[in-house]
Amino acid sequence: MKLKEFLQTKKILNKHTDTTFTIAKAVKDEHTPFYHNEFYQTPIRSISEWLNWKEEYIVINPDACPIDITGMWQKWYMKGRLLNAVITTEKDLFTHYSESQAKDMIKWYDDLVKNWLEEEK
Repeated sequence: MKLKEFLQTKKILNKHTDTTFTIAKAVKDEHTPFYHNEFYQTPIRSISEWLNWKEEYIVINPDACPIDITGMWQKWYMKGRLLNAVITTEKDLFTHYSESQAKDMIKWYDDLVKNWLEEEK
C-alpha cells in the first residue's frame, strides 16, 4: 500500500497525529555481490505534513517500534501517542530481491497492511 493511501485511511487520521517512519533502503555490500537493508529513522511530524511527502514509498510494516537510542520515542509509541511504520520503495525491493520475489513481497506487504487496518477498526 502506498504511504499516502495508508496515511489517508480514517483509522490513521482519527487515531494519530505524531508520526515517524523507519525507511528500509537496499544498499550494496562493499565486498560481496549482495545487498543488505539499512534503516533510517525520519523525524516526527504531523500526518498532514507527511501527506505531501514522496509518492514512491510503500508501507511494509504498519506498526513497528521506532529506532530510538534515547528511549523517549519508544515510550510514546508504547503509549499509543506515536505512529511508526516501516516503509521502502518498490525499487529497493527489486534491487535487493529477484523480480518474482519482489512482486510476491509487494503483494504480501499490501495484504499485511490491509489486514492490520481492518483489525484495528
